[in-house]
Amino acid sequence: MDEKLTVRFPAGHPVLKYPPGQRSQRVRELVDAALRLETILSSIDNRLARMESMLLTGGGMSEKTPEETRNAEKTVVFDIEAFTEI
Repeated sequence: MDEKLTVRFPAGHPVLKYPPGQRSQRVRELVDAALRLETILSSIDNRLARMESMLLTGGGMSEKTPEETRNAEKTVVFDIEAFTEI
């Protein structure tokens, strides 16, 4: 069941530019979007706080660039001396 909520806007508010028959629907859409945005921003804030904590404690830090890391993963180290002793 829907509930009714009366909201007053100051003169000149952007919502009042919509035709009277479309205002309620548009305000509902804007409120829903704002609530989704609030959730997204909260998630971003939490992730940023974790990253900041990692940086302050030295966790997850590497002196290598991402390209150097990728190249190191592709490099095969072969010990010829160890191989010839077999």
